[in-house]
Amino acid sequence: AHRAELANSVGADLVVSLHCDAATSAAAAGIATFHFGAENGGWSHAGERAAQRIHAAVLERTGAADCQVHGRTWDILRMTRMPAVRVEIGYLTSPIEAAKLVDAEYQELLAAGIAAGIVKFFAPA
Repeated sequence: AHRAELANSVGADLVVSLHCDAATSAAAAGIATFHFGAENGGWSHAGERAAQRIHAAVLERTGAADCQVHGRTWDILRMTRMPAVRVEIGYLTSPIEAAKLVDAEYQELLAAGIAAGIVKFFAPA
């Protein structure tokens, strides 16, 4: 909720939150991207478009497993007045992904993908 308040107070045009995931299985791997969306109600269509563009660009550059784009009602996605996206950039519980996440070259690929997705989201149709 605090991050959503901060984004709202500075008048951001888009929120992109990065997160490293964890799972009970060391085999869990891949990138998932989230936007505000609830099965029984609200949906951010702009957030969904931003999530789709960022997700595709990150996958294209990293070759990571595709864990899809999903709607969720988390505070950072629900409470912002602008589109918001959360990118799960990998699993710390996977030794392979954990090693990638601390590698500077892989971090550059992630950053380039996120930046390209943002540019595509804001590009005129």
